[in-house]
Amino acid sequence: MRPHEKLDASIKAIKINKERSVSSSPKDSPADGLPVWSTIVTISSILLAFVVSISVGLIFGIYPAVKAARLDPVKRFGTNSGNRPRENPLG
Repeated sequence: MRPHEKLDASIKAIKINKERSVSSSPKDSPADGLPVWSTIVTISSILLAFVVSISVGLIFGIYPAVKAARLDPVKRFGTNSGNRPRENPLG
């Protein structure tokens, strides 16, 4: 199929879908038997989403940072792999 034929097929599909949506009301007979959902955005739903996103950010951001800050850096970075100490290159 050539590019212009694909474009023609896409335009034809859009026209068919537009005719279907105009010919029937979505509340009475939804297209393809799918339920019709209406979206209602309220202030409380926006605030809830904001609070949940802030909470997740704080829990997964601050908790590991506080846990890492409590570690002793000399002890933590003084080992190579596992609990085996690094070898001294000077002897």
